[in-house]
Amino acid sequence: MPVELVIPPRLSQFANGQRHFQLQAGTLQELLEHLCSQHPDLRVRLLGETGQLYSYFAILHNQQQFAADAAATIACRDGDQLEIMTLASGG
Repeated sequence: MPVELVIPPRLSQFANGQRHFQLQAGTLQELLEHLCSQHPDLRVRLLGETGQLYSYFAILHNQQQFAADAAATIACRDGDQLEIMTLASGG
C-alpha cells in the first residue's frame, strides 16, 4: 500500500489538476523527489536550490505537524497520510 500525499490547492495547476497522490518512498524527501520527477513544474514551487522543501511549508504526517526541514527525516510507511500546507504569514 502506498503513501497518500496531498499538496496545497494552489499547486494543483502544476500537477495536471491533481492534489492527491499515491506514491511509494522511504522518506518524505524521496517522495517529493518522485512527485517532482512526475510533475517537473512543481519542483521550483516546492523545493529550493538544495532540494529541500521551502520553509514556508509545513508537513502533516498522520495528523502530526512538522517543519519543512524535517522532510529528510520523516520515514514513510505503507498507509501513511502526508499533507503539505502553506504557512500563513502577514503583518
